[in-house]
Amino acid sequence: IGGIGGVWMNSTGTVTLDYCTYNGTLKAVHENGTVYTGAFENNGLVGKGYYASGAGQLIIPGYTGANEITDIRDAFANGENVELEQDVTGDSAKGGYSVAGFVQNGGQTIDGNGNTLTVNNANDNYGCVIYTNGGTIRNIKVRGAFCGIFTAGLNTDLYLDNVDIDDVCYTFNSDGANANYGLYFTNSTFNGWTSYTGGYKEVKITDCKFGKGTGGYQYAFCRPYSATTFTNCVFEEGYEFDASRTTNTFVNCYVGNVRITSSNVTELLGASAAKAIVR
Repeated sequence: IGGIGGVWMNSTGTVTLDYCTYNGTLKAVHENGTVYTGAFENNGLVGKGYYASGAGQLIIPGYTGANEITDIRDAFANGENVELEQDVTGDSAKGGYSVAGFVQNGGQTIDGNGNTLTVNNANDNYGCVIYTNGGTIRNIKVRGAFCGIFTAGLNTDLYLDNVDIDDVCYTFNSDGANANYGLYFTNSTFNGWTSYTGGYKEVKITDCKFGKGTGGYQYAFCRPYSATTFTNCVFEEGYEFDASRTTNTFVNCYVGNVRITSSNVTELLGASAAKAIVR
């Protein structure tokens, strides 16, 4: 807000600004002293604006508004970020295994703006609402399909924030990982079966809720194959947790209103949680 310099980066690489309004001259100074400038107008939400030149880059990505599922597909195919302008209901794209409403390419963002995204005809063979290669999914309700969010392998980290997944069999599921990238889930709700393969760089789930799904699938189950740190998470009473595949860490987590401790972890989460680390 105001001032002469809004963002200062004293290094090589890329600065990314989301949800920013900027009108005027954009300037990036590389550490070798080279100055890059460019003028554009961009409101940060509608349309897209990029300024990038040489080894020093300053990039402000815009968001393309989406009212139909085809809008999302087209935007992602063009390398754009997406913001839903209303609830969106659509059919999956044609395909076999892991048909999806759309594919999120690595590094892109979909912001639901509090709206609901539903995909109707992806209920078999691991069909999903969102097939992701990594990026950011936030402020969205995900409904329908067999899987809410699915990946067969990431090409960048995957971030979920304020994502509510329900009326699915699997909330988040994966059958492939990349040891260079991790899963980072915050402030989200997973109602159903949550399970993901081993092999991630790390998995951190913070301030999230786990409960029973609704609709045709009503699981209340979690089975991680990658070591996961759960922090400030709440599991619904009666929730099943299979901790036999790896060692998980629980930091200030609860089952219902009961805090998980080293003395009650097996009582609350089952015998397989005996090797869990509880803090």
